[in-house]
Amino acid sequence: MGARHPAPEAPRRYRWGAYRIDVAARLLTFDGVPIVLADDAFAVIACLVARRGATVHVAELARVLDPAGTMADVRVHAAVRAARRALNDRAHTPAVILGTPVSGYAWGVRVRRERPRSVAPRAKTDAVPTGATSRDAYEAGAALGAALALAAAAWFAWP
Repeated sequence: MGARHPAPEAPRRYRWGAYRIDVAARLLTFDGVPIVLADDAFAVIACLVARRGATVHVAELARVLDPAGTMADVRVHAAVRAARRALNDRAHTPAVILGTPVSGYAWGVRVRRERPRSVAPRAKTDAVPTGATSRDAYEAGAALGAALALAAAAWFAWP
């Protein structure tokens, strides 16, 4: 297999139907289940999704797959076939990866870009002061427990 291929554009997360691709993590999933792909097939999908709406010529895909320029067109077509298989896209009636080996390939389905999820700041609670550690909380709980035990002992010992 070749080296990992860079993605052509950011953001690098996309969704269509039940599929989701995270280019930075090199992960393609269907309904949350990872799909195992060869590097070349993943790079083809990532490139076509990023350039959706445009035909990507075979020579350009070859440069994406092998920046040194030593890749044969046959390897590009093999990567496209592998990508189609992974997406359950039929070669005779393609719906996802459109095109011909002569002119190039294009992405054929509507894609939504996903924005990175921001992590909401956690709400502060009054139970443990800011800057307190879990050991501080443990010691405070132990002191409270000891005080309650002494109060209970005094209550039952009272005549």
